[in-house]
Amino acid sequence: DFESGSFSEYLCDFWTPKKSLYIQERRSHGHGCTERYCDDMRRIAEGRFVPYFGSMKIADISEDVLNRFFMELRNGQKLAAATVNKSIVCAQVALEFAKRKRWIASSPAAGIEKFSAEQRDLGIPTDEEVSKLFRLDWHDPVSKMANMRAAFCGMRIAEIQALRFCDVEEH
Repeated sequence: DFESGSFSEYLCDFWTPKKSLYIQERRSHGHGCTERYCDDMRRIAEGRFVPYFGSMKIADISEDVLNRFFMELRNGQKLAAATVNKSIVCAQVALEFAKRKRWIASSPAAGIEKFSAEQRDLGIPTDEEVSKLFRLDWHDPVSKMANMRAAFCGMRIAEIQALRFCDVEEH
């Protein structure tokens, strides 16, 4: 019976290409599932799920149990939101596949909410800092001009690269 098996073992096998029906089916249908991605997911399973869940049975995994685990990763271990979100995906994909195959009635990971990424201070320079920057001696005048266009005209790099002489007025 599938549900009496170990959750951790299922995740590790799920992300091992030679053992995984999921990966074999995806590849047979021409969908990508690279070795690198599988390795990353298997490392997450081995490094995070195995130590926490041990031999806990799949039948004992609930949304509440998973939520506590992800909260421990985020708040207890202080992992970044993006790192915890990869762990969520690791479990969600595997459990959703088990549900599709009717090995389990429902996926306990279906309702798990991902964590929002932290908003970093972008460090937008002040007018004084920008003035100081453009008063410096630039070794490459083209780079200086491109950066001035970006700073003062709000142009993006692709827009600056696409500029032609006829696009620029002389003053």
